[in-house]
Amino acid sequence: MGPAAGIKSQQWRQIIADMFGVELVTVRTTEGAALQAAVGHGVWPTVKDACTRVIKVTGSTSPNPGSSALYKKPFEIYRELCPAIRPSFNKMS
Repeated sequence: MGPAAGIKSQQWRQIIADMFGVELVTVRTTEGAALQAAVGHGVWPTVKDACTRVIKVTGSTSPNPGSSALYKKPFEIYRELCPAIRPSFNKMS
């Protein structure tokens, strides 16, 4: 299973939307390198301009308020732990 396979799952998208408490928007676009090449050849003046013309919203997943509440406390703890364990990760790398 490749890295993009998870985001194709509606269940996984719902978990992400619930965990962060935000609407998750899915899009269809051209590969980044092709987009940059088109900008380089003058098709669009900037990458930002190209993105506004090429990216198409294909769906969205809204957070479930009840599920979002369940993720709130564990997510706060996770955010507290990250800086605390960063030195250990640095030692491992």
